[in-house]
Amino acid sequence: MASEALQKRLRQLRKGYQAKLHEKIEALDASLRSAIGSGSPEECAELWAVAHNLAGTAGSYGYRNLAEVVHEMEDLVAPFRQTGDLPRPVSDGLVLLIEEARRLAEA
Repeated sequence: MASEALQKRLRQLRKGYQAKLHEKIEALDASLRSAIGSGSPEECAELWAVAHNLAGTAGSYGYRNLAEVVHEMEDLVAPFRQTGDLPRPVSDGLVLLIEEARRLAEA
């Protein structure tokens, strides 16, 4: 079992991550809006990268449900990283997922 000092440090790290989580979700939302608005492959690739990073860090800091939702976003965007032009059903799904991510981040 981890020492009390290590446990305390881990709690501090998680608290610091939690304090920045709103900003991370807003960055994901901004990237999503850019990808939907422009339809460019570069914006879709950026959205994928932002989602990929957030899914990884959220899982590492114990936000497993958030990580799963953002990973779904990552999976939806992946096929459009090189072609862009997110189809309407995909963009609608991404909007719903970001709303769920926002809810989970605030829980």
